[in-house]
Amino acid sequence: MPPVGAKALRGHIAFRPESEEAIEEARRASVDLGHDRVGTEHALLGLIRTEDSPAARILRSLGFTPDELRATVEAEVAERSAAGDLH
Repeated sequence: MPPVGAKALRGHIAFRPESEEAIEEARRASVDLGHDRVGTEHALLGLIRTEDSPAARILRSLGFTPDELRATVEAEVAERSAAGDLH
């Protein structure tokens, strides 16, 4: 049977605008921190930077702010790097 509905372009993943913004903010967070990759820590920062996203609202409702979260991520990355846990 043929597929139902319009088929997405090969290799294309459709994201909601908030998701696209969070991905871009994660990339920016990585650059801001001087990293050459995007990891989960950058994704977390990207989510809280996307102010209108449900994820950012949840993080803020839990008491996180973008600045405090960034400071926590920076401290954790520095600690792991000093311990040799980052590869």
